[in-house]
Amino acid sequence: MNKTTSLFAVITAFFIVGCPESDDPLQVSATEATSSSSSTSGPDETVSTSGEDPDTTTSTSPTSGSAVTLDSATDGDTTGDEYVCGDGIQDAGEQCDEGENNSEDGPCTPECTLTCGDGELQVGEECDLGIMNKNAGTCTKECKDARCGDKFIQPGETCDNGDSNSLDPGECNPETCTPNIATCGNNKLDDDEECDPSAPGGDTASCTQSCTFVSRIIFTTPEIYKADFRKLDLGDMNLSGLESADLLCQTLADEANLDHAETYIALLSTPDQPIGQRLGKFGGEYADTKPTRIAIGSEALLSGALEAPITRDHFGQNAMAENTFVWTGSLNSGASSDATCKSWEPDSPLDHGLLGKLGEASAKWLNDQEGPCGLPAHLYCVQNGS
Repeated sequence: MNKTTSLFAVITAFFIVGCPESDDPLQVSATEATSSSSSTSGPDETVSTSGEDPDTTTSTSPTSGSAVTLDSATDGDTTGDEYVCGDGIQDAGEQCDEGENNSEDGPCTPECTLTCGDGELQVGEECDLGIMNKNAGTCTKECKDARCGDKFIQPGETCDNGDSNSLDPGECNPETCTPNIATCGNNKLDDDEECDPSAPGGDTASCTQSCTFVSRIIFTTPEIYKADFRKLDLGDMNLSGLESADLLCQTLADEANLDHAETYIALLSTPDQPIGQRLGKFGGEYADTKPTRIAIGSEALLSGALEAPITRDHFGQNAMAENTFVWTGSLNSGASSDATCKSWEPDSPLDHGLLGKLGEASAKWLNDQEGPCGLPAHLYCVQNGS
């Protein structure tokens, strides 16, 4: 192109564009071209119009089935990377992505976030067994521990009406999730009932509202002790021998997480506090930690004819060993023996106390023979409240 033609093109452009503020028509043309280029950026892109490099833009959290553009710019160039929650690929910004298996009930939600069912215990969850979560199992689909009253019938339960569980006859028991015996509470003891609190002589302290016995635990100490219980190292040297023996039983019960551990006492008598008086009248069941029934009622317990011998410790382990002696100081009538190692505060190891024998269901369990107070022997511990 010759100089005449170039000059003609410039003049033509000048009249088409109009009179710019600048005296340089070439400068105006270049400015407008730059402005035009900036205005054509896409709706999902962020482009800097300054002379500096733009920062990376922020992205939007993924939603189910929707494409999200993650934009970045380097050296003035813009690129777009799309990811979709539900495409089966875990992208940046997603905690998980199981594709078409994303579900509110599954480990990955439709929003690609982890939830109950991922097999990992998270904040707010009581349990999480992953795909093993089920409402009829030990861990529900809501990651809650199975319990009577959650409206799901789980192992050991035959009914569960949630908040509608009731102690009324024929209803679902709120403690056991089994039906209450229909005749329980009809003011008489029926053949299919262990007891009835409404029957003559019945009471709720020994009989439940579902007509089964209230149960109290009796166990033997796994260790053996001389009869001067004042010398037990239990942190309180001001206790008497009998009080110290009671505290030992409470400590063992608490160690094994037994209910009402604070109510346990040693099955010991003194002339001032015979065991029959210490136990009081109880018509419920005594059982060991297995649990195996030992006797029904305090009178039967002290009668000398147990349903099963006492052999287990507070953890349910067999405590039978070479030494089967047990300090009692008690007669089978519930009265105190004359031989109580001077109320379990002997002046000499040669003082005497009455011993029972482990593994015996006859009268010998409580009253076998006398022995010197320096002889190591077990103790019986019995729950005495609920």
